[in-house]
Amino acid sequence: MLWYPAPSTVAKGRLGLLDGLLLLGGGAATIGQFLRYLAVGLGTNLFVLAIYYGASLGAGLPPKTSLAVASAIGFVVSFAANRFWAFRFTGDGPRAFLRYAASYVGSFGLQWLILYLGVDIFRLPHSWVVLFGLGCATAGVYVLQRYWVFPAKGSKGDGNVGLPEVPQRN
Repeated sequence: MLWYPAPSTVAKGRLGLLDGLLLLGGGAATIGQFLRYLAVGLGTNLFVLAIYYGASLGAGLPPKTSLAVASAIGFVVSFAANRFWAFRFTGDGPRAFLRYAASYVGSFGLQWLILYLGVDIFRLPHSWVVLFGLGCATAGVYVLQRYWVFPAKGSKGDGNVGLPEVPQRN
């Protein structure tokens, strides 16, 4: 039996992470998908670090070159792992790849904005603000990937979320 939070809990704003995932729909399947998404993120970040250290410390490449190479490889690996394992997406690959790239540009922008506000405006310690930004970006990118980048079969997933249908000319 699936558990959904009581309406009074939702109304009072007392939702935890798992409650929020259940409200996204899909129950236990959504939680499993989110856990796979987190595993892909952790695994690819460790992979990127291994490439970076291998290139910079092992091969003697400059740090910025090492970071660029490692990040590019990690981005492609992360896309493939999220597409085929975390979200089990079989739809339009090139469109999903472009949306995936856009979601990460948006994620960077959100993290930069949170860091700017937290550190430069509110004078909070950067070491804590960056963790808060990472958490926000992780949750936001998951929602984007679930509903826009890798939409489930049967959903529109056409980028017109919330917009009316536009008739096509034949």
